[in-house]
Amino acid sequence: TCSGAYSCGDYAKVFYHGALADNATVSVVCDDGTGQLSGPSCPFLAIHASTASNVRLDCIDDPSVNSYNSYACDQVALYAQYAGEIMLDFREEFSSMNSEFHVQNAGVVTFSAFGQKYASRSDTVHAENAGSLTVSCSSDHLSWNACYKNDFYIPAQTTLNCYGRSCYNLKYLYSTLEAAELAQH
Repeated sequence: TCSGAYSCGDYAKVFYHGALADNATVSVVCDDGTGQLSGPSCPFLAIHASTASNVRLDCIDDPSVNSYNSYACDQVALYAQYAGEIMLDFREEFSSMNSEFHVQNAGVVTFSAFGQKYASRSDTVHAENAGSLTVSCSSDHLSWNACYKNDFYIPAQTTLNCYGRSCYNLKYLYSTLEAAELAQH
C-alpha cells in the first residue's frame, strides 16, 4: 500500500516471478491518503505480474485536496499479459492519468472508474486477446466524466457499462474484429 503523496517514490517497481499455477495474488493500492500534501502516491510505478493468478490495482484519490495536476496513479504501467483475473479500480476524482495496462492475454479483466471528475483520464487498456473485458464508468456529476479520453483495445467478449455522463469523451474502442463479429457476442 502506498498511502500519501509520493509515498512510493518515482519509478518504483513491483515484480512477481512465480508461475500462474502458484495461485498468487499481486495487490497494489495507491491512495493519496489524508490530503496533507497534494501529489501522486504512485508516480511512474511499474508492476510486472504477467504470471500472477490475480492482479488488483486500486487507485484512490482524496478529492478534498487534489487538483487537475495530481493523480493517485500517475503514468503507472501494469504488465499482466497472462494473468488469470485482473481488477483495475479507480475511485474518486483524479485517480489515474496517462497509465497503461498491458493485459492482452489475461483471462478476465475488470476496469471500474467511479467518481465525479476524471477517475480515469487518458489511460490505455490493451486487452485485445483477453478472455473477457468489463468496463464500468460511473459519474453523478452533470459536466464531468469518470472515464475521459481513454483508449480500450477490446476482445470479442466486452461489456461496457456507462452511468450518467461517465463515458462522454471516452475516446476510442479498438477491435481487430469486424463489426458484425462484435455484434454477435
